[in-house]
Amino acid sequence: MKNLSDDLIQCTVRILCGDLSKTGSGFFISPEGHIVTNCHVVTDVKIVNGAIQYDYSSNIMIQLGNQEVVKATIESDTNSDRPIICDYAILRINHAPSYWLDTKSFDEICVGEEVISIGFPHDFTMPVVTNGIVSQKAKYPSHVNSLHSLNTIITNTRISHGNSGGPLITVADKRVVGICTLNHELQDAIFQRLYQYLKMPGVQLDRVQFDLLESVVKYTNIGLFHAISIDHVRTDRAWSF
Repeated sequence: MKNLSDDLIQCTVRILCGDLSKTGSGFFISPEGHIVTNCHVVTDVKIVNGAIQYDYSSNIMIQLGNQEVVKATIESDTNSDRPIICDYAILRINHAPSYWLDTKSFDEICVGEEVISIGFPHDFTMPVVTNGIVSQKAKYPSHVNSLHSLNTIITNTRISHGNSGGPLITVADKRVVGICTLNHELQDAIFQRLYQYLKMPGVQLDRVQFDLLESVVKYTNIGLFHAISIDHVRTDRAWSF
């Protein structure tokens, strides 16, 4: 596992969007400098009266494995809602990477297959590797439009905030199968009761208590994490390499 991780770490980059105060992860997908990440890493997205409103960052910087920071441009279609719905973005830098990842389709993945995640969780400036298995393959509704279902890999590989946009890679053949992304919130009766309680106008909580409770209900998960199939990115018009 050590040698495998060392080889693949060079494919993974840190995304910095200073104008949005956001950071995330990404990975090289071509020798021409194309990078894949989550769309929510490089955009400010809002749902207003049922409509998607979003603004792309105008200052996307990429931290490479040698700590060099370079500017990136957006190659995916910024006039389409599809990258927002499927939560991906294709970026490009004027730099030829030494390493990049080959892809593996959703249909090729086997439940129980060993995988690793590489990314920059919790403001780490060096890449962090976690490992696990493909727990299941499923269709989950998009976070921004539940009418659209996405091919999703469920895994016990630890994926934390900051990992968003990083690769989920199969160990056996070193191919990327998915983009690590936002978890679906834990949905049960206790969660719903507590969350609705927090929204009640008569609730008397100071800022610290409110932030603590909101953090618990927002980030609680059941030990399973999610990655969006790379197949959703490969149908973008920018995928011509």
